[in-house]
Amino acid sequence: MDYIVGVSGDAYPYDNRIFGYDWDAIEQPTVDYFTISAQVDTIYSLIHVSDSTKVPVFEMGSSAVGLAFAPDQLIDYSSYVEDLIGMGSPFLVYAGEFDAQDGPKTQEVWMRRMNFAGRDEFWSQSR
Repeated sequence: MDYIVGVSGDAYPYDNRIFGYDWDAIEQPTVDYFTISAQVDTIYSLIHVSDSTKVPVFEMGSSAVGLAFAPDQLIDYSSYVEDLIGMGSPFLVYAGEFDAQDGPKTQEVWMRRMNFAGRDEFWSQSR
């Protein structure tokens, strides 16, 4: 991530419309909204984390999460997606339009390699 931030001129890698100096001004109010505002109990209830034992319940980023996912880096899970499609299960692959790190372009590569019936129809409709 440091590389992306460096070559982009300090663009926020998950939304390349935002630069570090723009984000700093809204980061603390966002943290406050999810941690100390009058809406905290309602928010946590609505997203089903009101019984969380995690402290803090909300944080903008977590190195612990990054460490937990590190062993999963570069593992190909596309066969599971193919299985879901084969079972007729609806699913959504979300890739933020302005996400420079995990955006649509990075998703397209593995999706084009997938093997499922109707793939050509899918790609012709998605353009």
